[in-house]
Amino acid sequence: IETQTPTLVTCPGTEPYLDVFETELFCGKNIQKKYLPTSPELHLKKLLTRDWRQIFEIRPCFRNQENSQTHQPEFFMLEWYRAYKPLATIQDDLQKLIIHLIEKLKPNSPLTPDFQSKTIRQLFLENLHFSLQLDTTPEQLKSLCDTHQIPLPADCSWDDLFFFLFLEKIEKQISNQPLFVTEYPPS
Repeated sequence: IETQTPTLVTCPGTEPYLDVFETELFCGKNIQKKYLPTSPELHLKKLLTRDWRQIFEIRPCFRNQENSQTHQPEFFMLEWYRAYKPLATIQDDLQKLIIHLIEKLKPNSPLTPDFQSKTIRQLFLENLHFSLQLDTTPEQLKSLCDTHQIPLPADCSWDDLFFFLFLEKIEKQISNQPLFVTEYPPS
Protein backbone atom coordinates (compact mmCIF):
# COMPACT_ATOMS: atom_id res chain seq x y z
CA ILE A 1 0.00 0.00 0.00
CA GLU A 2 1.41 3.37 -0.95
CA THR A 3 1.29 5.80 1.95
CA GLN A 4 1.80 9.51 2.38
CA THR A 5 3.28 10.69 5.66
CA PRO A 6 3.35 14.31 6.91
CA THR A 7 5.85 16.87 5.63
CA LEU A 8 5.70 19.14 8.68
CA VAL A 9 6.39 16.93 11.69
CA THR A 10 6.95 17.33 15.42
CA CYS A 11 9.85 14.83 15.34
CA PRO A 12 12.03 14.85 12.20
CA GLY A 13 13.62 11.44 12.87
CA THR A 14 15.56 9.48 15.44
CA GLU A 15 19.11 10.01 14.16
CA PRO A 16 20.66 12.62 16.48
CA TYR A 17 23.64 13.16 14.16
CA LEU A 18 21.48 14.53 11.34
CA ASP A 19 20.98 18.27 11.07
CA VAL A 20 17.35 19.14 10.45
CA PHE A 21 15.41 21.98 8.88
CA GLU A 22 13.06 23.59 11.35
CA THR A 23 10.32 26.18 11.11
CA GLU A 24 7.52 27.64 13.22
CA LEU A 25 3.85 26.97 12.64
CA PHE A 26 1.59 29.81 13.78
CA CYS A 27 -1.90 28.78 14.94
CA GLY A 28 -3.37 32.03 16.25
CA LYS A 29 -1.29 32.90 19.32
CA ASN A 30 0.03 29.37 19.56
CA ILE A 31 3.44 28.80 17.96
CA GLN A 32 4.59 25.24 17.34
CA LYS A 33 8.10 24.17 16.36
CA LYS A 34 7.93 21.90 13.29
CA TYR A 35 10.53 20.09 11.19
CA LEU A 36 10.95 18.72 7.70
CA PRO A 37 11.42 14.92 7.88
CA THR A 38 14.89 13.40 7.42
CA SER A 39 13.18 10.17 6.26
CA PRO A 40 9.68 8.65 6.33
CA GLU A 41 10.87 5.89 8.69
CA LEU A 42 9.31 7.08 11.93
CA HIS A 43 5.83 7.63 10.50
CA LEU A 44 5.90 4.41 8.46
CA LYS A 45 6.81 2.45 11.58
CA LYS A 46 3.83 4.02 13.35
CA LEU A 47 1.67 2.54 10.59
CA LEU A 48 3.29 -0.86 11.16
CA THR A 49 2.19 -0.70 14.79
CA ARG A 50 -1.37 -0.24 13.50
CA ASP A 51 -1.07 -3.53 11.58
CA TRP A 52 -0.32 -2.11 8.14
CA ARG A 53 1.91 -4.96 6.95
CA GLN A 54 3.12 -4.04 3.47
CA ILE A 55 3.66 -0.31 3.00
CA PHE A 56 5.89 2.03 1.05
CA GLU A 57 6.42 5.69 0.38
CA ILE A 58 8.44 7.72 -2.09
CA ARG A 59 8.83 11.18 -0.62
CA PRO A 60 11.12 14.19 -0.44
CA CYS A 61 13.39 14.19 2.60
CA PHE A 62 15.51 16.99 4.01
CA ARG A 63 18.88 17.04 5.78
CA ASN A 64 20.57 20.32 6.55
CA GLN A 65 24.32 20.78 6.00
CA GLU A 66 24.47 17.88 3.54
CA ASN A 67 25.67 19.42 0.34
CA SER A 68 28.44 17.44 -1.36
CA GLN A 69 29.11 15.19 -4.36
CA THR A 70 27.21 12.36 -2.68
CA HIS A 71 24.62 14.23 -0.60
CA GLN A 72 22.05 16.92 -1.23
CA PRO A 73 19.94 18.75 1.38
CA GLU A 74 16.72 17.73 -0.42
CA PHE A 75 16.31 14.32 -2.02
CA PHE A 76 13.73 11.62 -2.70
CA MET A 77 13.73 8.44 -0.66
CA LEU A 78 11.95 5.16 -1.21
CA GLU A 79 11.26 3.32 2.02
CA TRP A 80 9.17 0.20 2.36
CA TYR A 81 8.31 -2.41 4.94
CA ARG A 82 7.06 -5.98 4.89
CA ALA A 83 6.11 -6.98 8.40
CA TYR A 84 7.23 -10.43 9.56
CA LYS A 85 9.31 -11.14 6.47
CA PRO A 86 12.98 -12.17 6.42
CA LEU A 87 15.76 -10.05 4.95
CA ALA A 88 15.84 -12.32 1.86
CA THR A 89 12.30 -11.19 0.98
CA ILE A 90 13.31 -7.52 1.14
CA GLN A 91 16.39 -8.25 -0.98
CA ASP A 92 14.15 -10.01 -3.52
CA ASP A 93 11.85 -6.95 -3.58
CA LEU A 94 14.80 -4.67 -4.30
CA GLN A 95 16.22 -6.99 -6.95
CA LYS A 96 12.86 -7.06 -8.76
CA LEU A 97 12.56 -3.27 -8.49
CA ILE A 98 16.00 -2.69 -10.03
CA ILE A 99 15.34 -5.12 -12.88
CA HIS A 100 11.94 -3.48 -13.49
CA LEU A 101 13.52 -0.01 -13.60
CA ILE A 102 16.19 -1.15 -16.04
CA GLU A 103 13.51 -2.65 -18.30
CA LYS A 104 11.40 0.54 -18.16
CA LEU A 105 14.18 3.12 -18.40
CA LYS A 106 16.46 1.27 -20.83
CA PRO A 107 14.23 -1.22 -22.63
CA ASN A 108 16.94 -2.67 -24.90
CA SER A 109 19.74 -2.55 -22.38
CA PRO A 110 22.05 -5.57 -22.29
CA LEU A 111 22.54 -4.84 -18.60
CA THR A 112 21.64 -7.79 -16.42
CA PRO A 113 22.76 -7.04 -12.89
CA ASP A 114 24.64 -9.68 -10.94
CA PHE A 115 23.25 -9.30 -7.43
CA GLN A 116 25.71 -10.21 -4.71
CA SER A 117 25.61 -10.08 -0.94
CA LYS A 118 28.54 -9.48 1.41
CA THR A 119 28.81 -8.81 5.11
CA ILE A 120 30.57 -5.79 6.53
CA ARG A 121 33.13 -8.16 8.01
CA GLN A 122 33.87 -9.59 4.52
CA LEU A 123 34.27 -6.12 3.06
CA PHE A 124 36.65 -5.03 5.82
CA LEU A 125 38.75 -8.17 5.25
CA GLU A 126 38.81 -7.80 1.46
CA ASN A 127 39.52 -4.07 1.33
CA LEU A 128 41.37 -3.27 4.55
CA HIS A 129 42.79 -6.68 5.55
CA PHE A 130 41.21 -6.14 8.94
CA SER A 131 38.94 -8.49 10.87
CA LEU A 132 36.16 -6.26 12.17
CA GLN A 133 34.67 -7.73 15.36
CA LEU A 134 31.95 -6.71 17.79
CA ASP A 135 34.66 -5.86 20.33
CA THR A 136 36.83 -3.84 17.93
CA THR A 137 37.87 -0.71 19.82
CA PRO A 138 37.89 2.90 18.62
CA GLU A 139 41.68 2.85 19.06
CA GLN A 140 41.95 -0.05 16.62
CA LEU A 141 39.78 1.76 14.08
CA LYS A 142 41.77 4.97 14.52
CA SER A 143 44.99 3.05 13.95
CA LEU A 144 43.48 1.55 10.81
CA CYS A 145 42.54 5.05 9.60
CA ASP A 146 46.13 6.17 10.25
CA THR A 147 47.50 3.16 8.35
CA HIS A 148 45.33 4.04 5.36
CA GLN A 149 46.09 7.76 5.63
CA ILE A 150 42.50 8.82 6.23
CA PRO A 151 42.44 12.32 7.73
CA LEU A 152 40.24 12.54 10.81
CA PRO A 153 38.66 15.37 12.76
CA ALA A 154 39.25 15.41 16.51
CA ASP A 155 37.06 13.38 18.87
CA CYS A 156 35.72 10.73 16.50
CA SER A 157 33.29 8.17 17.85
CA TRP A 158 33.43 4.47 16.96
CA ASP A 159 30.69 5.06 14.39
CA ASP A 160 32.55 8.02 12.87
CA LEU A 161 35.71 5.96 12.45
CA PHE A 162 33.77 3.03 11.01
CA PHE A 163 32.08 5.25 8.41
CA PHE A 164 35.30 7.07 7.47
CA LEU A 165 36.86 3.69 6.72
CA PHE A 166 33.78 2.43 4.90
CA LEU A 167 33.33 5.55 2.75
CA GLU A 168 37.01 6.11 1.96
CA LYS A 169 38.28 2.56 1.46
CA ILE A 170 35.35 0.22 0.88
CA GLU A 171 32.52 2.05 -0.84
CA LYS A 172 34.88 3.33 -3.54
CA GLN A 173 35.88 -0.26 -4.35
CA ILE A 174 32.34 -1.51 -4.81
CA SER A 175 31.64 -2.03 -8.50
CA ASN A 176 28.63 -0.77 -10.38
CA GLN A 177 26.92 -4.10 -9.80
CA PRO A 178 24.27 -4.19 -7.06
CA LEU A 179 25.63 -5.35 -3.71
CA PHE A 180 23.61 -6.12 -0.60
CA VAL A 181 25.75 -5.13 2.38
CA THR A 182 24.61 -7.01 5.46
CA GLU A 183 25.44 -7.49 9.12
CA TYR A 184 26.29 -3.91 9.96
CA PRO A 185 27.60 -3.39 13.49
CA PRO A 186 24.79 -3.00 16.05
CA SER A 187 25.63 0.66 16.69
